Amino acid sequence: MSNKGKKVNRTQILFVNQPATRLIIQ
Repeated sequence: MSNKGKKVNRTQILFVNQPATRLIIQ
């Protein structure tokens, strides 16, 4: 469960970071 929580947090950060990075690249 602890691992899943950490994975969810990392995925959320990636999801938030990906759009910003794509906007910067575009």
